[in-house]
Amino acid sequence: MSGETLAETNRRTIINHFQALENGDLEGALTAFAPDMVNHRMEPGSPPGRAGLAATLGVVLRCFPAAAWRLESIVADSELVASMIVIEGTAHGVIMGVRAAGQRVAWRHTHWFRMSGGKVVEHDAIRDDRGLLRQLGMNVRGPHPGGLGGGLGSSEKGATGSGVQENVPLTVG
Repeated sequence: MSGETLAETNRRTIINHFQALENGDLEGALTAFAPDMVNHRMEPGSPPGRAGLAATLGVVLRCFPAAAWRLESIVADSELVASMIVIEGTAHGVIMGVRAAGQRVAWRHTHWFRMSGGKVVEHDAIRDDRGLLRQLGMNVRGPHPGGLGGGLGSSEKGATGSGVQENVPLTVG
């Protein structure tokens, strides 16, 4: 946009990314990212770059198809953008090895993006996965291995009372 500073352009790019996700537009959300971007929150077995990010975001969109993506704060400069966001909605399918049963959840994230040439070239995030699992009915104790496809130990029980398998692939069942 004419007259915008690089920081404003970077900020707008990330806002557009989150708006596309809220609208369920995975392809639109991915336009913010360089094909060879580095994602520090890769799911086990995911391809590198934007393709791996697409797999991760696809899981989130399938599990939260009508969620609100509430951007709580965003700061940007000529290279970096940091944001805090809460995804609020009804959970469906399988996420982190847990089958959701239509629970209403709020899932908080902090994202860090490094920008170059108008595209995200590096991404990192801190997600409240334990808080999400608790909202899905899990009795979570101790560290969670992280990752959307990761599960809890087989001794833990899901909301349906069945054991949860570790290292569940990135699929919604």
